[in-house]
Amino acid sequence: MRSVVFSQHGVVQLKLLTVRERTRALASISQPDFRHELDDVAENSPICGRVAR
Repeated sequence: MRSVVFSQHGVVQLKLLTVRERTRALASISQPDFRHELDDVAENSPICGRVAR
């Protein structure tokens, strides 16, 4: 895995982050029009967000 990711919207360092923290960091440097949707998907994912019960 790469520890640093660059995009035209920013740079994030992923090393030592949890899966949840990584998804939030990657969403933070995504296309601004899609950030909210990516955050919602990540929040509801059983891997990095809440588990549906």
